[in-house]
Parts: sequence; C-alpha cells; structure tokens
Amino acid sequence: MSFSDEIKRIKKDLASVSPSFCIAKWKQVTIHLQTGQTHSCHHPDTHTIPLAELKSSPSALHNTQYKKEQRRMMLEGQRPPECQYCWNIENLGSDYLSDRFIKSNDYWAKPYLDELKGLPWDANVNPSYLEVSFSHKCNFKCLYCFPHISSAWEKEIDQEGPYPLSYPYNGMQWMRERGRAPLDEKDNPYVEAFWKWWPELYPTLKVLRITGGEPLLAESTHKILSYVKNHPQKNLEIAINSNLGSSETIVKKFADSLQEARDKVAKMRVYTSVDTWSEQAEYIRTGLKMNLFAKNIDHLFAKIPDLSLTFMCTFNALSVPRFKSLLEMLLQLKRTHRPHGGEVILDISYLRYPDFLSVHILPHDLLKPLEACLQFMKDHREHDGQAGFHEYEIGKMERLIEYAQRRPANFNLDLQRTDFVKYILESDRRRKTDFQKTFPELKPFFIELQKLVVK
Repeated sequence: MSFSDEIKRIKKDLASVSPSFCIAKWKQVTIHLQTGQTHSCHHPDTHTIPLAELKSSPSALHNTQYKKEQRRMMLEGQRPPECQYCWNIENLGSDYLSDRFIKSNDYWAKPYLDELKGLPWDANVNPSYLEVSFSHKCNFKCLYCFPHISSAWEKEIDQEGPYPLSYPYNGMQWMRERGRAPLDEKDNPYVEAFWKWWPELYPTLKVLRITGGEPLLAESTHKILSYVKNHPQKNLEIAINSNLGSSETIVKKFADSLQEARDKVAKMRVYTSVDTWSEQAEYIRTGLKMNLFAKNIDHLFAKIPDLSLTFMCTFNALSVPRFKSLLEMLLQLKRTHRPHGGEVILDISYLRYPDFLSVHILPHDLLKPLEACLQFMKDHREHDGQAGFHEYEIGKMERLIEYAQRRPANFNLDLQRTDFVKYILESDRRRKTDFQKTFPELKPFFIELQKLVVK
C-alpha cells in the first residue's frame, strides 16, 4: 500500500471514531521532568503534572486529569484548542496532511485504534511512544529556545536579564509563574516518579526518545542506555535527540554506547537539529559549529552504519535564504549512507513561537527561494532504489510553503517586526554576532525595518 493510500485509510479510520480523534493524545507523550510538565503530542503547550495526582500513580506523568479532558473532547468530536497546530494545517484544505494523520498512521499508533476507541475517556493508558527530558543542561542557546530548556539560556538571562521587547522575553519570572523553573536532575520528585514507573512502562514501549536540554549531558541518558543493554527489547526503537555539538570525545563515547545497545533493540535513531546551513545555521543555533557538527555525524555512522538520522528543522524566518544548501547537503548524506543501510530524514516543522521569528514577518518576495527548494526536492525524490527525498518530506515542504504564504488575519505584523528588530539588535550585542553580515539576503529588509523602529 502506498503512503497516499495509507493516509486515506487512516483518515477514514479516525473519522469513524470522531472528526477530531488523534491516537497521539493517548499513545504519545513528551515529559519534561526538569519542570514537571507534560504534553501529547509535542505540538500543544505543556501543562503541569500535579504532584497530588503523581502520588496516586506515577503514570500521571502522562495521564493527567487535564489530558484526559482533551481526550474526552476528541472522542466527542470537539477540537481541543491546544491542538491548533494541526487545525491550522487542516483548515488549509482536505489535501493538506496534518500531523494528526501522519502520527496516527505510524506503527507505534495505528495498531491501538480499536483498543482506544473502546476505552472510557478517563482511563489510564501507557504510551507506546515516550519522549522524556531529564535535565535542561545544554551547551546551546538557540534563538527560539527558552531558559527552562537550556541552561545556557538560563545563564544568559541571569546575567543580562530578559530581552526588552514589547514584553520581557524569556524572563525567569514568567517561567516561575508558569511552573517552568527548572529543577536539578537530582532530588527531583518527577524523576523519582519516572524511575518508579519505568519497570511497568518499559515493556510496553515501541519508541523511547530522550530529549533535553542536551541529553548527552544528562546522567539519566546513560542510565537508560545501560538498562537497555541489560534488558533486550526487540520491539523497541531507541531515539536520542542531540544537537551533536558536544566535543568529539563525548560524541564518540555516545556512539560506543549506541553500538553496544544496537543489537538489543529493533532500531536505533538519532535526531539532531539544524534550521538552515553554513554560518546562518550557526547564528540561529548559538553554540553550533558546522565543522564539528559534520565530524560528529561521521562518528555516528562509522559506529552504526544502519543508523537512522533525522534532521529536525524548526523552520523560521532566518531559515529561508540558505535552506536549499541544507537540502543539497542532506541529499549527499542520503546517497552516501543508503548503500550501508543508513537512513537520513528531514523533518520540517514551522516555528510557532516566538512570533517575531516566524516566517510570517517576511514579505512575500523574500519567500521566493522556497519554491526552488520544493522543486529541488521533487527533482531528487526517491525512486527505483535511488536515495532521495521521500513523499512525506516533500509533502511537509509543500504545506510549509502554503502556511508561509498565508499570514493569519490576527498576526500583528507591525508589532512582531518591531520585536524582531529589537531582538536581533540585542542578541547581536550580547552574543557578539552580526546579523547584517551573516544574512546579506535579508539586510535590505532589516535596514528598512530599523528605520521604522527608530521612528
């Protein structure tokens, strides 16, 4: 069955339950143990895990009362507001695929459809796809990231304070008010609850994904890999998110651990992040060094030739100018590692927050390079065993372009462009960078915006 036929089938199956049903709300979870927050899937905002619920059952790390209410809404055919990411895509038309369909069609989700539709809305369910963050320790401070996810960001805010935009961006006071002030990995009640739940949870998992922060800097990441080596799980896929920006020594040690655990599980995946290419990628993801990044990728494939490596792109306004260079690099990697069983995938998500870095701040003429990117992907699509871009990768690029060209009616363009200029100028000051030199394609646009802000 083709991918297109599979999607048609899952659309029909989900609709038989309700027009808003999504398996990920039950079977996928991301848990941020450093803040005691959770969400399903990764698109909705996180919410706090009440300690009182956790005392009753450690599975409340996933099955919070709040989340159960979202499940009830879906079973009744309502659209939970927290899932607006997918509703935005589906509102574009029936031909556009939201992650509700893509995720529900995945192997860790689709087999559970009949089981889930027969359960009461408030039932506790073990996830089949677990993404967990143990710590916010991180050596990067990406432009769109936050202090509760990156210790490097937290350090900057402690030293310099929040960014003075139309609101105090990334201020720690806001984090504390929202219950997102990060806790230490040790003496953390949420981490303790996780390890209590772990023996019950582990056998039911299809995908275990560790994120951060930077997971290679968290002790629990290595504890997990050690556990897996001693408890083979042949139906399990292990996935680790890493910026691959740590030293070669750390990454080589990580590659050794993955190699040791490789034959204990079904598949080994690494997810890394890059939003464009060259010095523009380094500008967006402060701490990234492209030469080191490339070397660390080579180290992983040298140890695990059949590794699956996914490049996660949080597509934002600064991704546009050099994105085709990223696609060219990915195509080369696909063709290099495919003969050895390796897999290289591009996963594109559009940036939702902060709004001032969204593609919607750009005028339409600056979006023109995206059409060339799409054509490049179509010209180099996978066919007849030749490595290239998959249909779902191309589909995500198509929906990104459609989204970029349709600025929401409630998008406050003047305010977001003003905040964009203020943010870039302050970031350049703090990080000793030079936006206009790094992004010559956007320099005229930025200079014109500066004039408006000064006025």
